Amino acid sequence: MESHSRKVLMLGTLALPAKRFKAESLFSIEDLRARRGEFEAAEAIRLKKAERARYDEHSLEQPDEVKVDAELIGRHVEVLTATQIPVVDAAGNDSMMYGKKWLPAVINKISDGKDTKL
Repeated sequence: MESHSRKVLMLGTLALPAKRFKAESLFSIEDLRARRGEFEAAEAIRLKKAERARYDEHSLEQPDEVKVDAELIGRHVEVLTATQIPVVDAAGNDSMMYGKKWLPAVINKISDGKDTKL
């Protein structure tokens, strides 16, 4: 005996609430598929901007590898630091304002992170 099969698209019928929901839908499936491409492109741009905003523009321009040795001692540098500034709002509530700021510094010691931890 030979078996036959075919794809069944839908079993049964839509319930009344499902029919109402489908009739009230603002977008068809084709519309949603078309908008998905637009959304994904916009989301990719947003994520790229958000990733770039995590870093200061000057820090992105720094070299990946820097020779760390005694020649650096005494050099004047700028260090990007996280800052916390206490603020009081108009209602008198205390809170903290967070940000990043470049601050001047002078290198006094070199630590290799293994043997000479500071």
